[in-house]
Amino acid sequence: MNLRIQTAAGRWAALTASLDEGDHEELETVERTILKSRPRCTQDAVVILDVVTAGIQAGQRSDGLDAKALQAVSRLLRTVP
Repeated sequence: MNLRIQTAAGRWAALTASLDEGDHEELETVERTILKSRPRCTQDAVVILDVVTAGIQAGQRSDGLDAKALQAVSRLLRTVP
């Protein structure tokens, strides 16, 4: 388990549940942390997929991190028996 992803996931869930105007910058930082991290287990992969799904619903990211994160999840899932 990637503790960095799991910690960021808790903050991401809290921010998205009660998004205030001043939270957008922190939300962006938390999303970047999650999307740049390499998943080490299926729990990490699920967190990344949740963030990517929310991003797709809101509109594609201009930095391409969503696509890179999906590739990382795909690589992990190919190794899971």
